[in-house]
Amino acid sequence: MFDVDGNNVSGMYSSMTLIIHDDEEEVPSYIDFTKSVYEPENGYIEVDIERSGDLSNVATFMIDSEDISAKSSRDYSQVHTQLVFGFCVNKRIPVVSSFISKSAY
Repeated sequence: MFDVDGNNVSGMYSSMTLIIHDDEEEVPSYIDFTKSVYEPENGYIEVDIERSGDLSNVATFMIDSEDISAKSSRDYSQVHTQLVFGFCVNKRIPVVSSFISKSAY
């Protein structure tokens, strides 16, 4: 252990470990789409995502696209992004896809 001047003071002090136990029960947050169908507009789809549950903390969610009838790279740009809701924030509008081919709609 060294002091602020860089002098070795290991023999002068005892050391210890401090452990913080967070025993509060955490209430989860959930996200959901605000609509069941979204239509492309000007080559973009913007999806409204609403958060419910515990809004008293920051919540982070991963958003990933998955092919069904539309195919990534052909019909839309693949989405893999982190969505962060700040303290007491319950709604976000992320851009989900920046390229939509005409064959996708």
